[in-house]
Amino acid sequence: MVKNRGKQNWLRHTVIIVIIAVSLFLINTLWLGSTAHKTVSVNESQPKVYITKSGDKYHNVSCGYLHSSSIPIGKNEAEKKGYTACSVCGGTASGTITISHKESKVVKGNAWNSQNIILNVVLAVFAAPMLYIFFCCIVEKKEKFESNKKSREI
Repeated sequence: MVKNRGKQNWLRHTVIIVIIAVSLFLINTLWLGSTAHKTVSVNESQPKVYITKSGDKYHNVSCGYLHSSSIPIGKNEAEKKGYTACSVCGGTASGTITISHKESKVVKGNAWNSQNIILNVVLAVFAAPMLYIFFCCIVEKKEKFESNKKSREI
C-alpha cells in the first residue's frame, strides 16, 4: 500500500512538472519570442549641400562662403543638426549624397526557428522543476506555520 502511494505521489509530481514545463515553453515561444530588436544599416539618398568647419549655414557648391572649407553633407542631415540655408546662395542642392546610418528596429521574429525551440525547451526543462520545488517549499512552510500557530492557541 505504501509503495503504491509513493508511485502515485511521484506520478502526480511528474505530471505537475510537465504541465509547468509545457506552459513555460508555450508562453516563451508564442508570447515572448515573437519579436526581436535588430540594428539595421540604412542607406538614404539626400540632396547634397556643403557646410563649413565654423559656420551654422549650409551652402551650394559655388557659394563664396565655402572658400576656407567645404564639407559635403545631406540637406536633411544638415537641418537635423541645426544648420540653416545660407542667405546668399540659398543652400540649393547640387546632386545627391548617400548617407548611411544605423537604426534599431523591432522585427517580428520567427519563434518557431530551431534556435528558439532549443532555448525554450532548455528553459522549460530546467525552470519547471525549480519552480515546482520553490512553490512546494512555500506551501510546506505555510502549513508548518499554521500548525505551529494552532498548537500555540491550544
